Amino acid sequence: LVLELWHHASRLEEKAHVTNRHLLLRLLVLGCLMTYLGFASAITNPSFESGNTTAVVSFNGLGYGGESAATGWNIWNNTAGLTSTELCTSATCPSGASSVPAPVDGTYDIHITSNGSANGIYQILPQSYATTAGVYLNIVTGSVQVDAIGPDGFFSETFTSSGLATLSFGSSRINEIVVYGLGNTVGISDFYADATTLTLDSSAPEPTTLLLSLGGLLTVIGAARRRRSQS
Repeated sequence: LVLELWHHASRLEEKAHVTNRHLLLRLLVLGCLMTYLGFASAITNPSFESGNTTAVVSFNGLGYGGESAATGWNIWNNTAGLTSTELCTSATCPSGASSVPAPVDGTYDIHITSNGSANGIYQILPQSYATTAGVYLNIVTGSVQVDAIGPDGFFSETFTSSGLATLSFGSSRINEIVVYGLGNTVGISDFYADATTLTLDSSAPEPTTLLLSLGGLLTVIGAARRRRSQS
């Protein structure tokens, strides 16, 4: 999308022969880029409602493990091991796991198991200013680490009991959410996650504010151009 916007502006510039018009086009592209690259973001598939609902999706190894059972969420292993993900309803999981908790939002939640520490799922986000991140956890075994990561820092907290897990970090630029199982005394993690959230900072610039400001700047430039053409 970014490249398409830039190439489109370049083609328009080839047809323009007035310096001010060049500037207007570049400012328009800049406004679109600012909107796209981080002033508005949301978690994709926050309640794990889409993805592979019929099979367990696993990764056995170290590092990047590909997409999890949930669309938009990837597997990452910080320690070599087998990490498995599956989407479960209130009645059943593809693996046949028993005592399945009811999802708190929608039809599915995600069930994550691992025999390694700090293994689980993550999602890369368009950068945005946020104040809190949250996820509803149902912990069967071990503890769960929730991270919010971005240019302003690495924010992390470990949770040992089920319920709403909230990570607060003030107004910070965030572009990644992480949910890892830390394992029990023998390194086994088993938990369910649902209803992830990222609370955006309402005082930070929003796309509409930025585009309105850009529109005002375009008006000023246009008026100046008209004055010069009339002189």
